[in-house]
Amino acid sequence: MPPKFKFSKDEILQNALDLVREEGAAALTTRKLGKRLSTTQSPIFSAYEKVEALQADVKQAAKELFASYVRRGLEDKPAFKGVSKQYILFAKNEPNLFRWLFMSKDTIADTKQYNPIITDNYKTVYAAFRETYSLNDEETGKMYIHIGIYLHGLATLFAEQMCDYSIEQVGELMTELGKSLLARIKQYN
Repeated sequence: MPPKFKFSKDEILQNALDLVREEGAAALTTRKLGKRLSTTQSPIFSAYEKVEALQADVKQAAKELFASYVRRGLEDKPAFKGVSKQYILFAKNEPNLFRWLFMSKDTIADTKQYNPIITDNYKTVYAAFRETYSLNDEETGKMYIHIGIYLHGLATLFAEQMCDYSIEQVGELMTELGKSLLARIKQYN
């Protein structure tokens, strides 16, 4: 009888996250994960009753990794520039996780409210925008959505390896965009 392999839930989760990082969300199957762990699917189902529970935990781990990028960006001044650069770095460094979190059809339920950088970190980022530029809620919302759409397009190019701007160039682009938006917002208010 072959030896039984025991894996903690954390080990299974970390390997599942690494599998998605390397091969994309479609690769997250118990068969592939078992192969990666050099075992059968049984230890996976010992830790997770259903594949959906594993997928939910992996997605949450991916969101937490993204949140760590956002926190680093919030330390920069201005915060929107720092968060923008970190969003790009996440897309560049973690293209499969970026696609899963921000480019899949199930990501956005209501396209009228579409803003790709509205995540679990939304309130913190929004507050940083508002405080940095002394904007009211309406002004902050306008700036946030314009920057979000522009930034998401740029990040998508990075995730698809279709862009070779340096992170410094991204910072310059975001500064120019931010200044233009601020001038326009202040002009009409």
